[in-house]
Amino acid sequence: MNKDIESYIAQLARMIKVVGHKYISLHYTGVNADTSAQSISWYHKHVLGYKRDGYHRFINHDGVIEMLEPITFQVSGMYSPLAWEYIKDPNGFKEIRNILPVCFQICFETLKDLKMSAVQEEVLIAFFKKAIEFSPDILIGGHNEFPFSVS
Repeated sequence: MNKDIESYIAQLARMIKVVGHKYISLHYTGVNADTSAQSISWYHKHVLGYKRDGYHRFINHDGVIEMLEPITFQVSGMYSPLAWEYIKDPNGFKEIRNILPVCFQICFETLKDLKMSAVQEEVLIAFFKKAIEFSPDILIGGHNEFPFSVS
């Protein structure tokens, strides 16, 4: 694997820990076509009407990880649960939503039979291992495995 990708994976895993994500949700494009982060962004915003992209990162068929949204943003691909905080006001305690989502969402491109390439698999496994190294309690699954999934 490319040293730049390894370095980026380590940086991304550290950022996920710092932000406090509790979940990593895996998506795929659902089309057998060469696409890009730019075209996914266009589709989410202009066809689906999302205010933000549906994912934080996109992995193309060559294993390159492209940014769609900063990891501190709640994306539109799922109803990411938000961390809850309690604040004290004059009338007692009140629930407020923290601004940080707790689910990091990554999508991979499919070119044939809706499956990832060997390079994508290598990148994702390295990413998952590094994320677990930094955040041992993080839960990783397909987007339909979480109760807060849109689809």
